[in-house]
Amino acid sequence: MRIFIYLFLLIIASSGNTTEQIDDVFLVGDAHYLIDERPLEQRISRDDLIETLEPEMCTASWRGYRATWTLKDEYLWLSHIQMNPCSKRYESVDAQVLFRLKSYPIKAAWFTGSLVLPVGEKNYIYREGVDPEHYSVGDTLGYDVEAFVFNFEAGKLVSKGLELLEKRYDF
Repeated sequence: MRIFIYLFLLIIASSGNTTEQIDDVFLVGDAHYLIDERPLEQRISRDDLIETLEPEMCTASWRGYRATWTLKDEYLWLSHIQMNPCSKRYESVDAQVLFRLKSYPIKAAWFTGSLVLPVGEKNYIYREGVDPEHYSVGDTLGYDVEAFVFNFEAGKLVSKGLELLEKRYDF
């Protein structure tokens, strides 16, 4: 009986849902894209951001902020930061608070990395012999997806292009 209860609790615990987080925004020309990357956290740790901003947390924004980024003149710029993005009221973070500057935009010279814009559907990869229509937790190894990737070094755009990204889960 103990084994049954243990297995039942294990199944319940592993099937929990998580709330999708509010993403940062990346503006390229007139288009805007949601991004998973967090360029601001290369400059200021998440803990320091939370301590400084003292945001009201919500399940869709554990970070307590939403940053908007712009590609301009081959550089990545921080256009503004919205505190408490779950709130119905827009509350901007003053540039003086985090950067000791009078206003935005701020050149993101601290950021080295990539901003990824998926352009295709995810093609999931399963363990050998698994039917994709009837799979279990742990049968998915990862996925491949086509994406437009912007690569930056010290905030400067060094390359961009379409890439096939192969994401694999760590087990």
